[in-house]
Amino acid sequence: MNKQTRSVLGEVVQATGVVTKGYSPKQVRRIIYLLAGCVALMMTGFGIILPIFARRLSEFGAGVEALSLMIMSFALAQFISAPIMGSPG
Repeated sequence: MNKQTRSVLGEVVQATGVVTKGYSPKQVRRIIYLLAGCVALMMTGFGIILPIFARRLSEFGAGVEALSLMIMSFALAQFISAPIMGSPG
């Protein structure tokens, strides 16, 4: 066997180069900013829409139960579709 391809416990091997895999710090920062922006937009939408839904449902005679079922169905749909929508290619 060649000395370079053989792996022996205790053998000292000198590194000839560094191979890095993954994203650069600039790319990581950009991804985090995009994710934070998406979450902020979604939370803003929730904060605006939920009080309006509560008022509209009370006008229609529906109560908190209808609002909670709507929120639960949205969360369940988001939970089920997130892996499908976020899967690469």
